[in-house]
Amino acid sequence: MLHRRFLGALTVAASIASGLGVAPGAAGAAAAAPAASTHAKAPSYSRIVVFGDGLSDAGHFGRLTTNRYPPSPPFHEGRWTNGPTWVEHLARLSGWPLAVADNHAQGGATTGTYNINEPLRAALGLAADAAIQGVSAQIESATPPGTALDPKALYVVWAGGHDIGSYLEAGQPDLKAQPAAENIRAGLLRLARAGARHVLLGTLPDLGAAPGYAGTPKAAEATALTQVFNRGLGALVQPLRETGLTVTLLDAGQAFGRAGQEAAARGIRRFDEAYLPMDYVDFQRPLAPAKPLPAGREAGEFFSFWAVSASAKVHEVIGQVAYETLVGRRAPQARTRRVDTDRMPGLPLHGGPGQVNFMALNAQGAPDVARIVLRRGQVQAPYASDDGRTRLATVLKGQLGYGDGGVIDRRRERRFGPGTQLVIPSGVPFWAAARSTDVELLITILPSGSQVAVPLVEF
Repeated sequence: MLHRRFLGALTVAASIASGLGVAPGAAGAAAAAPAASTHAKAPSYSRIVVFGDGLSDAGHFGRLTTNRYPPSPPFHEGRWTNGPTWVEHLARLSGWPLAVADNHAQGGATTGTYNINEPLRAALGLAADAAIQGVSAQIESATPPGTALDPKALYVVWAGGHDIGSYLEAGQPDLKAQPAAENIRAGLLRLARAGARHVLLGTLPDLGAAPGYAGTPKAAEATALTQVFNRGLGALVQPLRETGLTVTLLDAGQAFGRAGQEAAARGIRRFDEAYLPMDYVDFQRPLAPAKPLPAGREAGEFFSFWAVSASAKVHEVIGQVAYETLVGRRAPQARTRRVDTDRMPGLPLHGGPGQVNFMALNAQGAPDVARIVLRRGQVQAPYASDDGRTRLATVLKGQLGYGDGGVIDRRRERRFGPGTQLVIPSGVPFWAAARSTDVELLITILPSGSQVAVPLVEF
């Protein structure tokens, strides 16, 4: 049974969103249904570009600190949660590219230039010019004078929680003198002037119901500030359309409400507190080794992972709601499917004669998994990769002739049958041959820095 305070929060969040005064498809529809869409057909964006805070951060501080801040694990590869973020799920569902370089979101970002992690710069060992930015600064860095942005891209802007949290805890920023929604307006106008035409703008859920404020004297004020912020965002939509910028609001009430509705089916049972205690991250020693995990607790059972950070399961739901908001139909349900090898396009493998099918690509467009086919009698000339990534080759079919070296020498060639797995280091030339049968290989290209953790033998 859902925590009663949390159920109330979902109702408040939905009412905040529905009170924005914008049309369905911009603000969102009821939490249980897919959002209506103003698009005549599903949009096709060239890529996704992200500005925001820890909700959308796909590992910024992790990359700066070799995943020591936040400590990963239990945080997922520098993200402020225990799995992929919602915008990564949106990219997966939609097929719109999301490159690491296009995600400018940083944990701790306010809607202005300030980031609440700035006081930790020295403790994190970061240089004075290392970017620790709020959303306004992220947008400014991405749009220097003369910038021409891609008009076919989708620009995501989602922040505001740290503005309200900092105001409640320290009285700054002064939300009355400088409303957070005004920072968002200025940033969107800058994007529009640089050529952006499509924006997905996130509202806030009721922060008064979040762990840390729920049941405290500050809960009511947190809720009121959330309402003011969301109304401010709603008022931006029509004026910005007059500048040529189409703004679609991502309804946080709908997204978090859906996560609450699906909680039991997803195994979420805990709403009253986060999985990790607030002091799990030591802000005096932010690069300290990760502490022991809480005993007797399963991260998958918690709605929040740490502080007010949504858990990985909630991020998945947010990604689905974002997809539905933009596309106008339910996100495809994740299920096991069979690869249709008959329709896989074959490309020449390093000039041939072998054929390669790229089965999975990373965020930079480089292959992570490939299928190689050699027909009987074909020999692939020696080749060595130069990307620093180890290959794991699995023989799927036939008898593979294989040898290390830059010159084919059949005296040193070995035969390997189906099920054989070979570890091929980067920079080592090798050849492959299908002497007596057709051969199929599955090549898994390991991430840079991965260490092979299985026993190996010479051949």
